[in-house]
Amino acid sequence: MAHQPLGGRPVPLVRGNPDKPFPTEDQKIIDIASKCNMTPAQVCLSWAEQRGIPVVPKSVSETHMKQNLRLKRLPEDLFVVVDQLSLERGPLRFLDPRHF
Repeated sequence: MAHQPLGGRPVPLVRGNPDKPFPTEDQKIIDIASKCNMTPAQVCLSWAEQRGIPVVPKSVSETHMKQNLRLKRLPEDLFVVVDQLSLERGPLRFLDPRHF
C-alpha cells in the first residue's frame, strides 16, 4: 500500500527527485489533461488505475472529490507517455511497512 496526496508535497526525506515538478504540475501531465478533457489529478489517478494500482482519492474540496471519482481510461498512446514519465521521474514516495 502506498500513500501520496496529489495536492500535497512529498516528505522531503523520502522524495527522490525534489528538483522535478510535482506530478500534477508537470507540463506533460497538464498537456495530456487538456487533450483528454481531464484534470491533471484525473490523469494521474487514471494512469494508476490502468496499471492495476488501487486508488483511493481523497480531497477536502467537494469539487475535487467529484472530479477524482469521474475517471476515464487514457488512450494507449497517452498512457505510454505517462508511464514513461513515471520511469524518468523515479518514485515520488515509498513507504515500507516494515519500518512502521
